[in-house]
Amino acid sequence: MLVKYYGEISYKKTKTLVPRYTFLEDGLFRFTQPIFLNDKNETKFYPYFNQFSPVDIAWAKKKYLQGQFNNKEKVPSVEMLENMYLKPTGVRFGESFPFMVEDQTGFKTIDDYDEYQFKTMVGKLNQVIVEALSCNIGVFSLSKNVTNKLMWTHYGSDGRGIAVSFKEDHPYFLFNQAKNVSYAPEDRASYTYYKGDIRLNGEPVDSLNIKQTSPEGIFNALISNGVNVHDLVERLICSGQGKLACALELSLNNRSDSFGVKPPLYWCGLILL
Repeated sequence: MLVKYYGEISYKKTKTLVPRYTFLEDGLFRFTQPIFLNDKNETKFYPYFNQFSPVDIAWAKKKYLQGQFNNKEKVPSVEMLENMYLKPTGVRFGESFPFMVEDQTGFKTIDDYDEYQFKTMVGKLNQVIVEALSCNIGVFSLSKNVTNKLMWTHYGSDGRGIAVSFKEDHPYFLFNQAKNVSYAPEDRASYTYYKGDIRLNGEPVDSLNIKQTSPEGIFNALISNGVNVHDLVERLICSGQGKLACALELSLNNRSDSFGVKPPLYWCGLILL
């Protein structure tokens, strides 16, 4: 079962609050661009500074197993995987001559400078990514449960709204399959900065000087750095929410978040409280 909760809206003629029902008249359902999602932590990278994400460890484990032909059952410890595949080798100039770091950057230590660089880069990356996604994707947030008290309270105006049930075998959902949302750290999009080395979802990245302004340019810059964009988008969209998210690629009205579907997706199984 796929369920959409709707709260009350103001009815202009009577100046009273009524459940949102306009989809019954025009067959339109609202798809929200990622930049307008309620939770500001959605469609954001989970940042890791001078530590490694679960996806980084999984990447290192994969690299290790690729070199094992006879004994693939024995996997080294996390510490060994980090030392073998993730941690940079050698000593950086700023670590050997910390006084020069302060002279040239104003920061007392190389770690302080790294943290500033880390926060600046992850902030810029989150901004350009969410804007690029918002030009191409609409999110239709759904629930699997029609009796979820939290959903009724938060989205259904404390039970005064309505819940709309959708047929999962409708052609629209067969073509645009709903994705389960996960809170697990290993399923989230991760940005790792470790002593100057950058990783996105475990993959090492040479440079993230994204100067492109168009969505195509931004994604091309990520692809040129070896980033799996399809995996990245799924991790960004399908994490951080407590409901289903269905991503829809748009070809028209890229800056709108309401789109009509014909035939209408609703059916007669409305639940009114």
